Parts: sequence; structure tokens; C-alpha cells
Amino acid sequence: PVKFGTIDLALIMMTVIWGMNAVIVKLTYTQIPPMAFMAVRFVIAGALLLIILRVTEGSLRVDRRDWPKFLVA
Repeated sequence: PVKFGTIDLALIMMTVIWGMNAVIVKLTYTQIPPMAFMAVRFVIAGALLLIILRVTEGSLRVDRRDWPKFLVA
């Protein structure tokens, strides 16, 4: 028997989110300007990525020796 695991659930969620994206964008563009929508989208995505990083890595601390790399990037 084939088991339904976490990866399968994540793929289904990704497909649903990706599929709904076009509908949400079309509906939202009638309400707010495209640049404002993109700004909100990036803020939400950044917050979610920080949460995922915090959960998976535990710490968001950056060593002092790595700061110059951030300045260049």
C-alpha cells in the first residue's frame, strides 16, 4: 500500500495555492493598484519565510563575520 505523507500534502497545498493565484490576482486588481498588491504580497511572503526559517533553523542570529556579505548582496 502507498502511504500518503507530508510531501504529498505539501504538493496538494502548493497546487491549490498556485491554481487560485490567477483568480485572486484578477479579483484584487479591481480593488487596489497592482504595485500596492505586489507590496502586500511580498510582505506576506517575507513574513512566512521568516516563520519557516525560525521553525526549521531555530535561530535567526547572523554572525558578525557574515554582515559584510549581506552588505554586498
